[in-house]
Amino acid sequence: MNRVITVKGVGKVQIAPDLIVTEMSLSAKDREYERTMELASEQLEDIRAVLKPLGFEAADIKTVSFNVSQEYASERDKDGNYFNRFVGYICSHRLKIEFGLDMERLSQVLSAIAGCLASPEFSIRFTAKDKSSVSNALLASAAANAAEKAQVLASAAGVSLGEIVSIDYNFGDLPLYSRTNYEIADQCLRSAPKMMGMAVAPDDIEVSDSVTMTWEIKNS
Repeated sequence: MNRVITVKGVGKVQIAPDLIVTEMSLSAKDREYERTMELASEQLEDIRAVLKPLGFEAADIKTVSFNVSQEYASERDKDGNYFNRFVGYICSHRLKIEFGLDMERLSQVLSAIAGCLASPEFSIRFTAKDKSSVSNALLASAAANAAEKAQVLASAAGVSLGEIVSIDYNFGDLPLYSRTNYEIADQCLRSAPKMMGMAVAPDDIEVSDSVTMTWEIKNS
């Protein structure tokens, strides 16, 4: 029976964000389906119109999610029994734009959104452009950590490492976002231009992942 040693390696990577992701949530509601969709279309065109002077084309404004649903209100009839009354249709549309880490441009974007009739809710996150490089560096770090642990354990046990028997890694999306929470209250959005030039530096992105590796062991 082959003797083996199995070790879990943990990799960690810390990088500075270089990409801003701004998401906008739109909501259109009307009793008539056709009118609801017209309102949703008008909101989208409004967003495109205010962002175009900043260099964003229609293709740059991506759809994250799109949903059309019916809204009902719970009411009582004259006998005290509850029933659902149809209120109307709701079209929820979430959009996203991305651009390089430029706080002055972010202020311009927020100012444009502030003057938008669509009045979207928004969120801002800081991330990395080259996600594959971050993922590769993280895997290399985890593998190196596993090898280091395995070597320490083998030396302590008076054996040496042989060939690698297996590598087990669960692939998944990494949350490559800075922990910096960047928010501006709706009533303050119209003052966004005053924020130009502010030295806001988002915190570094810190991610970790693990890999499990197995080696043969042999007598030293």
